[in-house]
Amino acid sequence: MNEQEIKLSLIIVEDDPKLQDMLGEYFVEQGFDVRCIDNGTDAPNAILDTQPDLVLLDLMLPGQDGLSVCRQIRECYKGKVLMLTASDDDFDHVA
Repeated sequence: MNEQEIKLSLIIVEDDPKLQDMLGEYFVEQGFDVRCIDNGTDAPNAILDTQPDLVLLDLMLPGQDGLSVCRQIRECYKGKVLMLTASDDDFDHVA
């Protein structure tokens, strides 16, 4: 990437430190500007303040869950949100 190329911004909202590190490292290697948040309480303000190009949002978070965060930001955040879950429950899977 040359210096004139603009990096896409990404916020990862994930409370599992190992998964957060793995995702963060991967997306930095892909050229993203990455910020990580480990709870649902701080996520809405961070997302709305920075307006990243993409948000990776865990469903199960301390503070408030990912669906609540998504509902809270949807009026003012027009970027993309990708929901993540480690749940085995079929209800949580998207076909």
